Amino acid sequence: MKTVYADSLIALNAALDYLLLLAAGKLCALPLRRWRLGLGALWGGVYALLALLFPSFFGLVTVKLLSGALSVLLAYGCQRQTMRAVAAFYAVSAALAGLIYAVSRLSGQAADGVPYPVSLRTLLLAFALGYAVLTLAFRHWGRRAERRIEAVTLWLGARQVRLSALVDTGNELIDPVTGRGALVAEAEALAPLLDDPAPLRAPEPLEALKGLRRQGLACRLLPCRAVTGGTGLLLCFVPTRIEVAGRRRDDLLVAVSPQRFCADGAYRAILSQTQAE
Repeated sequence: MKTVYADSLIALNAALDYLLLLAAGKLCALPLRRWRLGLGALWGGVYALLALLFPSFFGLVTVKLLSGALSVLLAYGCQRQTMRAVAAFYAVSAALAGLIYAVSRLSGQAADGVPYPVSLRTLLLAFALGYAVLTLAFRHWGRRAERRIEAVTLWLGARQVRLSALVDTGNELIDPVTGRGALVAEAEALAPLLDDPAPLRAPEPLEALKGLRRQGLACRLLPCRAVTGGTGLLLCFVPTRIEVAGRRRDDLLVAVSPQRFCADGAYRAILSQTQAE
């Protein structure tokens, strides 16, 4: 009978779970906190020991799934993309299991379709191959995930417009008079809110301000600073109603940008990180 040491079992499974959690987090473009990853991986190691000691309960499929979800929750907390990270964790785990089986078959360790037990070298080789394949396959997906997009709906009177807004951590535009934050939207995207959107296309903010006030819209100019260090003015107004990701926000203004933000039209407005929470 082969002796299994509890500390070795926990350490090996914790190391593998750490890599699996790391891969899932990178696929979902989640912020990585090493101590939280370690906490989630440690639970994975402890669970492996419990599954060995009490297989009748911890070996149940539902318990395994709940254990994986708990590992992800410990690693990344409860946030909007937690369920996506759980799904990615399961997918990466399944891919690793398949690769372990394939590598063990090729190396002659598997017998009668049973790939276990396998050596640490086989485990690490399988994970390295899986991580490389997943990185290549989901590189584009990961880049798009890093670009967090939120749905925004604006009302001006009875008219409304729906926009996709990029959550930009560098956007700190605030109205110095009221202290309210400002969502910045493309002028063309806001055109459906107005009877005559021509003032939005005016080359100068002051000219646009006069044109919109003639239509009865209460608006003003908002000072702003660009990343290059330059300063300028943006036209802004208070919408009748604004919703971010389905939640009503009464603390936001809308600033108008004459420039397009994204060549492919994936987003037409910009939010700050705090505005999106």
